[in-house]
Amino acid sequence: MGIAVGRIFDRCFGHGELYYEPPLGIKFNEEAYSVASVVSYFILAMLFMWGARHVKYGKTDFKDALYAALFSIVSYVWVFLVATDVGIFNNPTVVYSLPALLFGLSVMYFGYVLLDSTMPKSIERLFPYGLILLGASTSRIRWQDLLTGLHP
Repeated sequence: MGIAVGRIFDRCFGHGELYYEPPLGIKFNEEAYSVASVVSYFILAMLFMWGARHVKYGKTDFKDALYAALFSIVSYVWVFLVATDVGIFNNPTVVYSLPALLFGLSVMYFGYVLLDSTMPKSIERLFPYGLILLGASTSRIRWQDLLTGLHP
């Protein structure tokens, strides 16, 4: 079930595991795939948030470490729930909803912080705008492919 859900997620969200999996002969463990694919979203989201706070304030305070600890606890609980046999977490939309949302919001926040640190009429402002658009596009889901993949 897990590998089927992972393949449906790959087809709907455009991740590239299917490009290197068959040629290299890599087989993912069915139960571990959904858990492992969620972890990277949380790690990148935390790094983007921490980097944005560091760019904005120039240092890391106790409050930033507290945010990172709270974020780590939430991500750990979410990964734990994905790894268990809770019925609602068999749906890939539920599995990837919080990690993708946090990742998108953290990339958008990082882009917003970089807008404040760039010159007003310079080409370097395109990078923060690109980050904001990238963060907004992480919530794009092709619902038709998701539903037809779950119920053939």
